[in-house]
Amino acid sequence: MGLDSVDLLVQVEKHFGISISDIEAEKIITVQDFVNIVFSKILAKNHDALLDPKKLCSQQDVEEIIKGIFEKSTGIPAQNIKLKDRISSDLGID
Repeated sequence: MGLDSVDLLVQVEKHFGISISDIEAEKIITVQDFVNIVFSKILAKNHDALLDPKKLCSQQDVEEIIKGIFEKSTGIPAQNIKLKDRISSDLGID
């Protein structure tokens, strides 16, 4: 992971109050991978919220937030960031 990738990871971790291990981070290739890992971490962290769906953010919420963080870091408009985009090659984040 390059410095830009680490910075994005830290921003996402802080925003959601989660921690992503180095092993998990190595598996993040696409925006969808990032969304999936973050959402699974949120579910694990907030397992009590499963009883009250009003307390739980949706996977689409996670996607929009991650795209917003990417937009701030890269200048690429969030609406142009696709789930299938590879973070390093398509978005230019090393």
